Amino acid sequence: MKMNGKLVIVGFDSGEKQLDAIRSGDEAGAVTQNPIGIGYDTVQAAAEALQGKNLPKRIDTGFYWYDKSNIDDPKIAAVLYKCKGNSRPPVAANRPPQLSPCW
Repeated sequence: MKMNGKLVIVGFDSGEKQLDAIRSGDEAGAVTQNPIGIGYDTVQAAAEALQGKNLPKRIDTGFYWYDKSNIDDPKIAAVLYKCKGNSRPPVAANRPPQLSPCW
């Protein structure tokens, strides 16, 4: 496959370095999760399960594509995070790692 010397970089999720790369044009854009939708759909499914309702095997909580044209849109900005550093927190023996997008 001939790319004419160009490589388009896209990413997943967010974080300070990725947001900066998109703003500068080094990265074309990224797909990010919808944590607001994930939380809402989880609570909704739990409430329905408690009522004995049948739930689908898979619940699509959505995602967003963002790039320089929409990175500051309030709907997109609400689901992006900006963390500094890239080191993982220490994990205690016999304990699962902390779930955090800011590792």
